[in-house]
Amino acid sequence: MIKLGKENILDDLLITETFQVYPQDLPDIMTYLEAEFAVAALGDGWRIPTLAELRLMCKYKQDIHNFYTGYTYSSGYPYWYWSSTKGNNDTTLFIVRLLNGDVTWIPKDYGRYVCRPVRSVDNEYHQ
Repeated sequence: MIKLGKENILDDLLITETFQVYPQDLPDIMTYLEAEFAVAALGDGWRIPTLAELRLMCKYKQDIHNFYTGYTYSSGYPYWYWSSTKGNNDTTLFIVRLLNGDVTWIPKDYGRYVCRPVRSVDNEYHQ
């Protein structure tokens, strides 16, 4: 286990005080609706991360591993990840570019991006 302040790496899962990161990105780029269905199919409490969770994942991306690097969005912006955090209204969401931490919001039904699920954890992981 690698200690990162209040965060720990355990079996390639980043574990913080509040969430755990799935060991790999979902296999395909997808719309937000597709990402919601794919994450729900994982079961066990997995979900699309919030903006704050993605920003922490970006901070520790070298330690988390297995971030998607083979896809470049048609507009030329690689490595964008879905967040579940609403943008300026109910029809927009924030996305985060894991390569450098850039953040922007887009219409919820626009584009296909990468998703790395997370789930809330109990204190049993923080011994």
